[in-house]
Amino acid sequence: MNNKTKLGVLSIILMTVIIYVPGLSGGFLFDDFINLKNISVFSQFEGVEAYIRYIFSYNSGSLKRPVTTLSFLLNSTTWPANPMFFKLTNILIHILNSILLFIVTRQILALFNLDKKTINSVALLHMAIWTLHPYFVSTTLYIVQRMAMLPVTFILMGMYFYLKGKKVYSENVTIGRIYLFLSIYVCTFFAVLSKENGIILPIVMLLFEYIIFKNQNNISNINRLSRLDKYIYLYIPSLVVTLSFLLSIPQFLDNYGIRDFTMTERLMTESRVILYYLYQFFKPEYFTEGVFADVFETSTSFFNPLSTFISILFTFVLIAMAIRFRKTYSLFSFAILFFFVTNIIESSIVPLEMYFEHRGYMSLLFISLPISVLIIQHVGQSKFKFTIMVLIIAVLPVTTYYRSQLWGDNVNLILKSADKYPHSVRAVQNKANVLFQLKRYEEALTLLNDASKRMDNLSLKLNYFNFKCGIGKSSILEANILIDKIRKGKFVKQDRSSLLTTLKLLNSNTCFSPSTDYTKQIIEIIKNKTAYNNIKIKQVVDYYYIFSLIEDRNISLAYQSTIYYLEEYLAYDNVISIVDQFVILKEFDYAEKLMSKMENKVKHLQFARKNYMNEILIIRNHID
Repeated sequence: MNNKTKLGVLSIILMTVIIYVPGLSGGFLFDDFINLKNISVFSQFEGVEAYIRYIFSYNSGSLKRPVTTLSFLLNSTTWPANPMFFKLTNILIHILNSILLFIVTRQILALFNLDKKTINSVALLHMAIWTLHPYFVSTTLYIVQRMAMLPVTFILMGMYFYLKGKKVYSENVTIGRIYLFLSIYVCTFFAVLSKENGIILPIVMLLFEYIIFKNQNNISNINRLSRLDKYIYLYIPSLVVTLSFLLSIPQFLDNYGIRDFTMTERLMTESRVILYYLYQFFKPEYFTEGVFADVFETSTSFFNPLSTFISILFTFVLIAMAIRFRKTYSLFSFAILFFFVTNIIESSIVPLEMYFEHRGYMSLLFISLPISVLIIQHVGQSKFKFTIMVLIIAVLPVTTYYRSQLWGDNVNLILKSADKYPHSVRAVQNKANVLFQLKRYEEALTLLNDASKRMDNLSLKLNYFNFKCGIGKSSILEANILIDKIRKGKFVKQDRSSLLTTLKLLNSNTCFSPSTDYTKQIIEIIKNKTAYNNIKIKQVVDYYYIFSLIEDRNISLAYQSTIYYLEEYLAYDNVISIVDQFVILKEFDYAEKLMSKMENKVKHLQFARKNYMNEILIIRNHID
């Protein structure tokens, strides 16, 4: 790599820093609080135990995503924390990924009969387009989406090791196999422990082998892997990934009970979603949905909306073209198939929310590679070529800078998003929260009320009641209306946090007195809904069910239910709150039994033994 190319790389890195600096002033958002608050269970003075406890405290993903969650400790070991350092780390990861993308791109291009000048120019342009693109601001500056960024780091590292291994394989098989092992097994391992979609790496490399290496007439002489090595490093890992996905299908299907769409509706909608990722990439904008992605309309049939049928047809055409022209235009084929393959986990049958911009962070990695080759190698006139490159490298960073500036002001981001996307429940509710914090109560209530009339959404109705309760304006009549809505409507995952607030307010008689009977009614209704099978929703309902038993002085059943609650959820903070209620009622025997149960449980490494032991000691001293 010559000095001119190095200067180009450094210029892109410097430009990235400049355009992202305005975003450092932004605060935490949404899932940031849910995930980062777990830092509070970490104590740097407790050694390995503290790290194990911290990792197991997370609910994100079945594997706890320890690589990502541990990386948060690089920014703070206490909570609350300063968001700036978290965002700065994300920017550095984005820069690292851009450098890895540049290196891997050069490795790929080196396989073809291209001169070094062309390789460096294409790699620089490709790096610049991806790194400076405004679409990735909502991934980079949304702290918790480090979970989407780190898998990309390890996938790019995996690609680097695989290409390196293939290169040295003909000269030294043992060294080649070491690189292949690092690629397929080590990098996949760390990618998966960053986020589950990192498991796609073996299939990506199988795709690369099929599209690029198989067409020997297109590339320089690279030795083929032996049949045994193909099985060890490609076929078996890819088969394991595929079987793991297929075996998880029953679990995926069960989780549709907490969604307001069916699997068929999701599959139809995702045909539009994945093309929307492409649209947003090729039409960069400074203001997009960002985290307020719940605005995306669900497809209810192939022709409702009509864009569903068009999207399905266009998707099949794109994939068919990529397969058909894999020998003639292998870089185009790889970019397209890489896009669809890396979207297959989060954009198929897994019952996640329909659309999130961070899902494009990985899948759009190579989409501009064939375009970069076209511009550098096939645009004839040098002036015209130069003009295109200047336009790209000028428009993208300017747009990204303004978008980063918007993300540097949470209040402004929320208010503008709610105005631009009035059908986003999340945006409306967050604007109402901002107005409420500014003591503009009537505006907040009007906003929620109008949105409730416009959209049939339970969260909006729950929050409207919660806000009125918060300013002392709720009534029994409104509580009855709300309960009727809960009874008749479908309860979904997004309603959980609003319900939690409602139950807390009603259970404490904050809205009006007495209101605890309404808590009991809501609990019974939710228990009969499909969403009750979801463990997070069940935990909320079961917690307040215990309080309703205590309210009815059914102490024996309350005790038995708390034992079950302790075994099932290991939610020690909540159990301590229940113990406090037993103490208040002078039910000291039950309180003592529960504390003894807790003492036996917290001996395990993954729980904050010291903190809970102190709590138990305080309660025992109070009893004495």
